[in-house]
Amino acid sequence: MNNNNFTNNSTSYEIYNSSTSTIDATNNWWGTTDETVIQNRIYDYNDDFNLGVVNYLPYLTEPNPDAPPMQK
Repeated sequence: MNNNNFTNNSTSYEIYNSSTSTIDATNNWWGTTDETVIQNRIYDYNDDFNLGVVNYLPYLTEPNPDAPPMQK
C-alpha cells in the first residue's frame, strides 16, 4: 500500500489494520505532514494492542502525481 494520495477529510480511517500483521504503508501522501494527524487516520496497534502495526514512515511531503485516483 505505497505511493498513494490519502486525502480523506472525514472521521473514518484511511487504513484499518484488523489483522496481527504489519502493513507497509510507506511513501504515501496523507494530505498533511503532521504526524499526529496521520496517526489519527490509521487504526492499528497504537489503538488496540491486539492488532498489527501500520508502518507509514517515511511519508510523502506532497501529493504523488502518479498515484491512481481514489476509489469511492
